[in-house]
Amino acid sequence: MPATNDPVISRWAYIHEAVDALGLLYPSGSAQLRLIIEILRKTLNLEDRPVRHSDRAKLHRLFNAAVDAAEAPQFASCPGPCNGPASAIAGTSAMKVSEALATRKTVRAFKSDPVPTKTLVEIIEKAARAPSGGNLQPWKTYVLNGAARDELVRRTAEERAKNPRGEMPEYHIYPPELTEPFSTRRFRVGEMMYATMNIPREDKKARLAFFSGNWNFFGAPAGFIFTVDRQMQQGQWSDVGMFLQSIMLLAREYGLDTCPQEAWAVWHRVIREYLSIPQNEMIFCGMAIGYADNEHPVNSLVSERAPLDEYVTVKEDA
Repeated sequence: MPATNDPVISRWAYIHEAVDALGLLYPSGSAQLRLIIEILRKTLNLEDRPVRHSDRAKLHRLFNAAVDAAEAPQFASCPGPCNGPASAIAGTSAMKVSEALATRKTVRAFKSDPVPTKTLVEIIEKAARAPSGGNLQPWKTYVLNGAARDELVRRTAEERAKNPRGEMPEYHIYPPELTEPFSTRRFRVGEMMYATMNIPREDKKARLAFFSGNWNFFGAPAGFIFTVDRQMQQGQWSDVGMFLQSIMLLAREYGLDTCPQEAWAVWHRVIREYLSIPQNEMIFCGMAIGYADNEHPVNSLVSERAPLDEYVTVKEDA
């Protein structure tokens, strides 16, 4: 149980202290440790609000209950990370949508723990219930796991040796003349990300080296490639975005993390040739999926969001 003399600590800090303490008792990536973390995430609520002394007794009981549940006989024999929805593994109620949204973030460092192809396909199949105007369902998904994932990474590295900048994407990833406040937002999140790793703006080589991790799926054991038919317009691209969001939220239910990667668009020829993708499909993006390496500093990044009044207008009177 975390021990602190601070009168008030955040729930995030409390969970982090708990996990650090558990690391002394359970092997990294073990079934028990993963279960305890999932149970704590659900029972403690993931809002970053204070945990006061009056809450500590309750939290202590929850912490001990999580440990007891994880040490139950049915979980003791789980050889490594348990697969399937975290709620089913831990015997808790299903993760709330708000919890999935709160815990979804772009993870840029993953553990090598494998994810069964069956799990990946289940997530994709469930995500296909995403909204689709006219029921066009304009998305296509290519699932890469194990050796198939490694081969794409190898082929891309081979091409990068010849052409480090890659190919011109088939669409504009960002508007060519990005205006305010969007350009500042993009600049700031990049600076925040590299600051977590103490890479200054002047160190272009180190920044490029980290960015190139995109084309290794940031170490994730599996990845997706998404395409959209070339005839589709803005309305259908929004459908694809909702499909991707559905995948990322479902991944959280399974205890997995993701990283959507438009960076793969610069290697569309390599991808097309390897996966035999027909010309009518435009290669939109990739996505890394796996278990986050929470010891890597880059995963401490929490991107900012604009104040509500910057993007919401409320009207009640006619």
